[in-house]
Amino acid sequence: MKPTHSTKVIDSEHAPALSCTLPAREPAPKQITDRAVIINAARDDTETRIISHSTLKTTFLLLFLTAALPSQQTIADVPKWLYLSAGVGWDNAEAIQLDSSNAEMSFDAGVFQPAIAFGVQTENNWRFELERVVHHNAPQILYSSSARIESDSDELDEFRSTSLMFNVLWDFRIGEALRPYVGAGLGWTKVHLHFSRPHIDEDPIFIPREDRFDDDDTSLALQFIAGFTVPVTRRFDIALDYRYWSAPSLKFEELSGADLDTQMDVHSAWFHVRYHAADRGPFRGERPRASHTSGWYVAAYAGGAFAEDSDVKGTENILDAFHFGPIGAVALGYALNDRWNFELAAGHQNNTIEVLELSGGIGEDEASGDLDMTTVTVNAIRHFAPESAIRPYIGVGTGMARGAYDVTARTFCRQFVCGTVEDRYEYVDDDATAFTVLAILGVEIAITPRLSCTADYRYWRTTGFELKSPTGETREINRQNSNSIMAGLRFKLQ
Repeated sequence: MKPTHSTKVIDSEHAPALSCTLPAREPAPKQITDRAVIINAARDDTETRIISHSTLKTTFLLLFLTAALPSQQTIADVPKWLYLSAGVGWDNAEAIQLDSSNAEMSFDAGVFQPAIAFGVQTENNWRFELERVVHHNAPQILYSSSARIESDSDELDEFRSTSLMFNVLWDFRIGEALRPYVGAGLGWTKVHLHFSRPHIDEDPIFIPREDRFDDDDTSLALQFIAGFTVPVTRRFDIALDYRYWSAPSLKFEELSGADLDTQMDVHSAWFHVRYHAADRGPFRGERPRASHTSGWYVAAYAGGAFAEDSDVKGTENILDAFHFGPIGAVALGYALNDRWNFELAAGHQNNTIEVLELSGGIGEDEASGDLDMTTVTVNAIRHFAPESAIRPYIGVGTGMARGAYDVTARTFCRQFVCGTVEDRYEYVDDDATAFTVLAILGVEIAITPRLSCTADYRYWRTTGFELKSPTGETREINRQNSNSIMAGLRFKLQ
């Protein structure tokens, strides 16, 4: 028979007190207790970190908005003061020295570097932004006279930094329509450095690819900014600026085990497109007007120039790794009306060179020297928006260029067989004249009725320079192309 079960309902108010005594548990072994303490401590530490990181992010965002917005602004006003910015830049990374051998690693210019920023602008002309920016440059050559090191780079080699920057910028006003800005940024960057001996397969020479550097590091980063803003519509602005970026404390390890303590410095020029709420940019909806009369003017310009690699005709030689250098120009012009200017201009630029590329089967030599180019051109410039104080323009020019090349090279290696004696030789030290053309794209901004500021990009292209080496060999440069960014002043004489 199955047992019969009965159920009683006991009134809690009249229930007798019940007690239950459990048998005592054996104490846990000391190892298990210690492990539990460690696990609990680790769990507590992890939770603390998660809470700390979350709190830091929230606090930073609140401080960011509190510092950026005027006290009278409400949360509902926040979207009116936000903006987004996207930019593209051209940069030049300075060479670095290796601690282990005092060898110098030089870099080629970087083009089309990306940047994106999210910011807040205030009524008193301050801007605060978070920016993600990338710098990417290809190493060219690793060279040391004292350590007898010479190594070409591989096409896969790179210096790449990805940075998150907090920038503070101040927009100010000069004259009728010029809105410059200056600023500084502080942030964090991750840098990847990769350099290897290239793969060579030139019968009968076969050399496998071999890494020398392949390391990452994170570091504090800082930058300084100077530029100006041009309104396009009520919601869109464009901006042009120069930036100096630096990661002052980087630590890498060579694959040999040697340490490399260094810093990376990058100079760059940027073009930005900025989107904001209607009439909330630096101009606050203003559209400055100005009249532009005909007459003579003088102008002066200064900026930076990127000389492109140039081939030597009849050889596989290439003058490579020109550095960003200074450029200046003066002009005497006549404004025919509010749309057309014609001018006679003279300019000069200087670029240093670091690499002489010989051929795939021979390699590259470390080089030093300069390209000095002087130009005289006649330019025609066409303005748009004739009644505005801010006038975009395009132009073309033609004339003559005088190119002076002074290039000295040095090497330990020939056809990838390296010795112990450094061979120094003068590749070319000569000058010649060639025909040149240029294209211009820029903007003119009125400061006073007679004085205006300009900023433009100019692309130069020359025909060949026929030069002679010190031994009498012909060194004919196929063409020399150059890109420049300049700011200047134009003053009307009447």
